[in-house]
Amino acid sequence: MAPRRAKGKRAADTDLAPVGSLLPDILLLVLQKLPQCQRFRASEVCRAWRDATLAPQLWSSVKLVLPCEDDEAGAESFLSWLLPRAAGVESLHIDIEEAAAQRNSELVVGVMSNLTAAIMATACTLRQLVIETAGALVVSQWAAALGQLRSACFIGAEVHLKQGLGKLPHLADLEFGSNAAELSIEAPNCLPLATTHLSLEHCGLSRLPACIARLTQLRSLDVSQNAFEDDYGDELRVLSQLTGLECLKLANCRMLQVPAELSALRRLRILHMGGNLGDEYDAADMEAVEACLRPLRHLQVLVMSQCNVVLPEAVRRMGRLERLFVTSTPVASLPPGPYCRSLRQLCLDWDVVFESLPMLAQCTQLQMLTLARPHRSEEDLKEPDAQTPEQADELAAALLAHPALKQVNVVAVQGRSLHLSIHTLRFVLALAQAAPRLRVELIESWDSDVVRIPGLLDLD
Repeated sequence: MAPRRAKGKRAADTDLAPVGSLLPDILLLVLQKLPQCQRFRASEVCRAWRDATLAPQLWSSVKLVLPCEDDEAGAESFLSWLLPRAAGVESLHIDIEEAAAQRNSELVVGVMSNLTAAIMATACTLRQLVIETAGALVVSQWAAALGQLRSACFIGAEVHLKQGLGKLPHLADLEFGSNAAELSIEAPNCLPLATTHLSLEHCGLSRLPACIARLTQLRSLDVSQNAFEDDYGDELRVLSQLTGLECLKLANCRMLQVPAELSALRRLRILHMGGNLGDEYDAADMEAVEACLRPLRHLQVLVMSQCNVVLPEAVRRMGRLERLFVTSTPVASLPPGPYCRSLRQLCLDWDVVFESLPMLAQCTQLQMLTLARPHRSEEDLKEPDAQTPEQADELAAALLAHPALKQVNVVAVQGRSLHLSIHTLRFVLALAQAAPRLRVELIESWDSDVVRIPGLLDLD
């Protein structure tokens, strides 16, 4: 007869023995697999686990959701949790919850006790900081304490930049987003001179801030989603002084002309001009475009999608171009040229590719081809396809025989009353038979994550 099981406390101790006897290194590995909220709960299990959850390795990256207003009791509790862990925090993401009663009032960063405590407690080790709020965000002298900061992002309905960040010697990667009002910069020295990557996307700008010219180490500048539509000609004048730029993104800035200042940026490797140049261009306008692009001989990535211009001759002569995006443009075909020898990724419209087979034959290094706008609306379904079945088969055969091609993406948007034609489906099925040598993907847009317009880190 088996012995009876012990009752009471001794039985409970026996049940807990396997967990309680975990070696510290093993317990640490287990805790590292847990999300932040579960690590917090684990600290309340027992004293041993509480001590284990204080290991700096567990808190190198922390995300905090803080209320717009905090009371004294809440602040004391927050500090008691934060201070034992602060020494290991290298990356801090703070999301400020907007109080319903404060929805239309200004939130000044540096007054909230919890936010101030979080930033000051981690100042010695913090290398990456993200602050997001639906209110107004004032970045001022408190930022000067973050001497080890390498990367920072500040996003709010209004962002006011005052002196503080400009004193940081190592801050190289800087991003702002001002969703409801123009980004306010108090003085020229508000931006750190060490900045190499600056993003001012969606900052309500009508012209580039003149203080950017001080950033002599700047390599990458993103000013997409602003409105440089005035016809004064000086909205982007400061660009001509940024001769060290290697990446410039001007997507969807409502520009009517190609900035003449581009010709001074001879080190550019990435240029994103998509979503601009909506007016029709005559011969004189095209000559101005040619003059701007002709000096950019180091360009590796060019985006001209959704621009109302044909492919400039200067692009065809770019011998280092690796990625080209020309969807939703008046381009009817892509001609052969020196740029074919270096192209590795090409994005163009479905109708255009049928007229560009001689060019594709010269792109011997091409690895990814994206075909946009293969759709037919309800109205288009009443008309026959522009391509014949023989043309679709010819295109499929040409791609299957390509020596380097590894992936073909076909834009197939769902839920917009758009349909892939029979010829498109036939083409996709023909390529799919070549798997796994040739991969076929149906994607939602030409700039999806599968295609992805690269940054400097992808080229370095």
